[in-house]
Amino acid sequence: MDNNNFLTAEALAKLREDLSDAWAGQIPRDIEEGWSVSSVDFAEVIAVCPPLQLKAGWKLQAYQYVMGRNGHALLFAVPEEQTLPEPANPEDNNAPLIPVFASSNFMEIVQGDGSPYSYMVASIFAREMSEFGKFGHGGNWIAYHILEDDPWQNSFEVRVGSDMSMDESEWTLRVPKPSSWKPSVMVNPEAIITRFYTFCGLGMQKIVSYTDTYIAGNYQPQIGSEVIATGPRGYVW
Repeated sequence: MDNNNFLTAEALAKLREDLSDAWAGQIPRDIEEGWSVSSVDFAEVIAVCPPLQLKAGWKLQAYQYVMGRNGHALLFAVPEEQTLPEPANPEDNNAPLIPVFASSNFMEIVQGDGSPYSYMVASIFAREMSEFGKFGHGGNWIAYHILEDDPWQNSFEVRVGSDMSMDESEWTLRVPKPSSWKPSVMVNPEAIITRFYTFCGLGMQKIVSYTDTYIAGNYQPQIGSEVIATGPRGYVW
């Protein structure tokens, strides 16, 4: 099967939703406020991404913070034989002390099947997992809608579920329009480069280009982003 068939905005949006559902569905409704070690099983989360898996001997664990309807989290790569200790002061707003065996660079324990598509999945996985445990005012990436066509010529529905009016005369282009808006993966002898464009209506409307660079066989991206156009005021939450 040609994995390039899955390099569409619709397919990547579905992957994002599946990843979000995989962790959000595991968070208890009656979770206590403050800091705690998350009970989420991340093996179930990465299972949503068949081209990816965790390196043997490693797992993902997180500290979750909840206050009212808002939340955020800290995700770590942890050796299988270790576990994050419960926070000494769960009600402290400051993050818990992080044990020396835990690494915040969680992508260092991610590996894939080497296909071009697997690197695009890694780019999505890295961003979705950076959003892990965030809700209410803690979230941000959820406001970014992956594009496939010229956003000024084709109507679309943003991920938060509201239609946005796109009057091109109200926008300022910082660079020339791309020749193609479709998500893409470029493979050359030196690197694998993933690229996709997003629309964000949170705050001031903008269009952002994301370009991630990988060394072959290594799934830790060098993340790059550029605001290529700005528009009128959007929405707030």
